[in-house]
Amino acid sequence: MRFRNTFALVCMILVVSCEQKQTQQVQIVRVENPFQMMDELSKSADPFVIYQEVYPSFSFESEAFLQQINDAGETISEMKAQTKLKQKENQYYHIERTPFSPVPSVEMIFDQGLLFLRPHLEETFYQIKNNPEVSNLRKTIFFEIMYYYDFEALKKEQPVQKNNQDCYYKNQDFICFDSNTYLPLSGKISQPQPQAGQIVVGFRLSPGEEEIQTVKPEKVHLLRKHLII
Repeated sequence: MRFRNTFALVCMILVVSCEQKQTQQVQIVRVENPFQMMDELSKSADPFVIYQEVYPSFSFESEAFLQQINDAGETISEMKAQTKLKQKENQYYHIERTPFSPVPSVEMIFDQGLLFLRPHLEETFYQIKNNPEVSNLRKTIFFEIMYYYDFEALKKEQPVQKNNQDCYYKNQDFICFDSNTYLPLSGKISQPQPQAGQIVVGFRLSPGEEEIQTVKPEKVHLLRKHLII
């Protein structure tokens, strides 16, 4: 489950034209530990649908920093990528995504069966017919973080329990799972990169809809057979 430059590639999958149902059924998953849950999430077409079984509404945020480091161990340059996903039951989600340069930013809104896309953060949203690659984006948002973790190695670590979470630590890296559902809720990890660099990736998922405000596109163009990159 390894791939490179995931943040830089993900917006390139947004080629939009054809039709497919967006509404997904909540998947009922029964597992006995966090690592079985990760197996179930990896098999899901959309891991966030599994989250909806126990958290009908939630917000998910991830950040990645690609750093160049000199011989003295000092950071001499840094690029940042960020993704925000807000889910409100089955009727609404809002994605704001800024990958590593040069891949452009993108914003997506799904609201009561209608899907809107704003590529390159243009002024106008495009109302689009659903596309399999749009669903793949949600899976990519999740696994571009998780792929950095060595879960086989983490199985050998003893979890630390705090705030109803089981947290696994490896040096400065960590990942925390809900003690009741075994779903991953937060984490941070760094890995060395070629040419004296490193990538630092973190994420956090917060259940609850109290702070989730729905956003409506102001300017919309109906997209039929156009190609959006």
